[in-house]
Amino acid sequence: MAAFFTIYCKGPKKGECAIKSVADELGWDVVPDNMMPNGNPIPGTGGEEEWPDEVKRRVGP
Repeated sequence: MAAFFTIYCKGPKKGECAIKSVADELGWDVVPDNMMPNGNPIPGTGGEEEWPDEVKRRVGP
């Protein structure tokens, strides 16, 4: 996970980082622990059902 964060959220692709986008808009305390930089949940972690609605709206289609 840390490698994905470094590549997508700190490197040349930082504009594609859903984690940073959510954090900038809603605060770091709202970013789900199982969110990948592309905005999807980490496979096998139960999905996004437990995510706050504001996060779902921010990364949803």
